[in-house]
Amino acid sequence: RLTFLDLAGVLVWLAGFTVEAVADFQLARFRARPSNAGSLMTTGLWSWSRHPNYFGDALQWWGLWLVAAATGAWWTAAG
Repeated sequence: RLTFLDLAGVLVWLAGFTVEAVADFQLARFRARPSNAGSLMTTGLWSWSRHPNYFGDALQWWGLWLVAAATGAWWTAAG
């Protein structure tokens, strides 16, 4: 049976996946332009965080933990 934590976990995981994918796409487009060589990207998600793809990755792991917590495995937060 699915619970609120299952739904929350899937939504958090999906948000993290989206953030990571968009950040990687934005960075790839930025690096593809020769005029940006040696420059820092400061637009898009990269204007909010120095490493938005890592933030997205962390969200994915928290989403997986929420799904685990839904089964009663709260102790897995230590991991």
